[in-house]
Amino acid sequence: MDELTIGRFARLCRLSVKQLRHYDELGLLTPARVDAFTGYRYYTRAQARDALTIALLREADVPLPGIRAVLAAPDPTVALTTERDRLAARIERDRERLAVLTRLASGATHEITLVDEPALILAFESGTTTVDGLGATVGHLIGTLLGRTHAWRPPMWGLFPLDIADGMTVTVGAERVEGAAAGPGVTEPESGSGWRGWPVEPESGSGYAADPDPTFGPGSPHGLADGSQAGGALGCEVRATGVEPDSDSGSVSGFGPPGRGSHLAEPDSASGPSGPVRPTPAPLVLPATRAAVTLHHGPYNQLSLAYYAVLSWIHERGLRPVGPARESYLVTPGEAAPEELITRVVIPVEDPNSRPEPTPAPDPNRTEE
Repeated sequence: MDELTIGRFARLCRLSVKQLRHYDELGLLTPARVDAFTGYRYYTRAQARDALTIALLREADVPLPGIRAVLAAPDPTVALTTERDRLAARIERDRERLAVLTRLASGATHEITLVDEPALILAFESGTTTVDGLGATVGHLIGTLLGRTHAWRPPMWGLFPLDIADGMTVTVGAERVEGAAAGPGVTEPESGSGWRGWPVEPESGSGYAADPDPTFGPGSPHGLADGSQAGGALGCEVRATGVEPDSDSGSVSGFGPPGRGSHLAEPDSASGPSGPVRPTPAPLVLPATRAAVTLHHGPYNQLSLAYYAVLSWIHERGLRPVGPARESYLVTPGEAAPEELITRVVIPVEDPNSRPEPTPAPDPNRTEE
């Protein structure tokens, strides 16, 4: 066996002795032999390819587990493809961050107004999701909602918590038009064609919501994809959810997040040809509220700029934001390029300094006329 000292091997591979020692410490490239008395490391020419591969992948910022996978694989193509895809995704995220910084540096602003938002009654779908899966989950929910809603009035709405975190509940909804034919102001989606670029996801015939499709990728509201597609596994739990009816009148009021006191409509006992008939969930009622509102022009992955502007405006005026935040999608994928999308961002507010006027106490000396 043709052994080389660490110095000669380093020169052969255009590496430094320090790098080779570091690779040994990391367990990536172990010397062919270590002298028991002197501790000197010796390598062979057969190890040169691995040493050069490690140096090349480290320069490409491949993490240690990825390098180990490449070295251990008989055919490194799969491992290298995985690392290429990881790097491509990171570059895409960096491009999105660059676009946000460019827009901030340009001095572009969002005009914000304080308005009285009317109450909304929505057919809706809700689901839990991770931060990374938010865009794909919202797209899936929209497809599921369109698949079960016969006629509805645009725009589509999205409801999001103010604190974005893994395990959050998100909701999409639309004003359902009962018994209405398609016409001005009413949309009746055709099977599979969707509305304004949102694909329709047909019902599965059983259960409360269609099973998530890991290849579904319609576009990504709320800024975690490129505004044109969102693929990959959803990792979401989807449920069609209602709100608790008032005990006396049976009317629906309030907002109940899925799994927290919300109620599903009672299933019909009848069965259809393809399985149990899916009940129509009780509608979601969003109460009228005072809200800070802005229009965001641009891709969904830059919606953080709108939230930054609105929340800053709210806090500067001593108001308190109240969730969930509401988004209405006025110009959507399929209608325009990502740069031309229009989203209305609505954040309900409260004035912590306002107090209801006290009810005057009755005058004991006053006689009834």
